[in-house]
Amino acid sequence: MLLGLMVERIYQKPLDVLAREQFFEPLNMKSTTFSPEVLSLERIAPTEDDPWRGGVVRGVVHDESAFILRSKIVPGSAGLFSTTPDLLTFWDALLRVDDGGARGLFSEETLARMGTNQVGHLGTMTGLGWELARRDYMGDTCSDRTIGKTGFTGCVVMCDLLKRIGVVILANHTWPHRRSDRREIGRVRRAVGNLVFGM
Repeated sequence: MLLGLMVERIYQKPLDVLAREQFFEPLNMKSTTFSPEVLSLERIAPTEDDPWRGGVVRGVVHDESAFILRSKIVPGSAGLFSTTPDLLTFWDALLRVDDGGARGLFSEETLARMGTNQVGHLGTMTGLGWELARRDYMGDTCSDRTIGKTGFTGCVVMCDLLKRIGVVILANHTWPHRRSDRREIGRVRRAVGNLVFGM
């Protein structure tokens, strides 16, 4: 969230506008947005039947904090709506940065910072904008330069920058009701990570 606020301040534009102009449009990611109201509701999976929200959560950010903040800012930490093909397009652009395939969106320096621990002094593993080498959900076969992000509903994106492999899992594990035990979705993420990154 803080990185998004810093980017907004530097560029003097809202995060959703910057994301659309800098990434989604250049990569032809037509089904990716922070504004799901522009998408057909039939294309969006419900995430929860939530009494706090008064019914089925569908087509709005699921994260309660991001939902409340959305009236003021686009937090960036939650609420991105997309499809597997669009997210794989993003990974492809990211992985082809060295051969110019990313259409100039990322520099080698930016890619290196994404895959390098920026906060090691805090005792955690976080690259620029991404969680880094989190074997609890990325699996044991990923390299130390694997970046990723999970979503509360069960989604995950992971990319091993050394092995040059990207993974996307779009899930609605919270449907129809969230589970207090998150180990099941964690096992699925780890199993997929071990399978794909172990190839």
